[in-house]
Amino acid sequence: MVKLATADKAENSSATCRTVLLVEDDPLVRAFALRCLRASGYRVITAENGDEALDLLKAQVRIDLLFTDIMMPGRLCGWGLAREARRMFPDLPVVFASGYTAEALIDGNTLPERSFFLAKPYRVAALRSSLEAAMEASAPGGALKIVTPGCVAGDGVLWDGPPLRRHRLRRWCCF
Repeated sequence: MVKLATADKAENSSATCRTVLLVEDDPLVRAFALRCLRASGYRVITAENGDEALDLLKAQVRIDLLFTDIMMPGRLCGWGLAREARRMFPDLPVVFASGYTAEALIDGNTLPERSFFLAKPYRVAALRSSLEAAMEASAPGGALKIVTPGCVAGDGVLWDGPPLRRHRLRRWCCF
């Protein structure tokens, strides 16, 4: 099911008129993220899995950012979706979210450029900060930086917890 939602009120003027493709298989998490994004002023298009999201992108749906879960049913997980999306739109900022944080943050593959990782469960402020940081990092001259107290964005990772040193992500699937 694909759903387009527009913002009722824009609390964050930097988000106004920007469109986020939200890809999340859990209906409760998707509803929470949708409410947070709409309240922040984003236009939101939702998809329940990577395959559905890829179909939207192939149909030339215009988005400014991809916000995707990593582990989802279907042919494409979040890693594979991001890889395919970047083939079509090389400068697309991506924010990955997962509840598998402890297992995912180990030596392995580096998070793609202009990408951030958001650990579930996340707070509204962390979601907003990660999207804003991803947009800034993808802008000309953009750089990764600390975006909120207790959150580190370095090597493209946003961690809502104590500062971490080097962050790498394991290949879960299709990346």
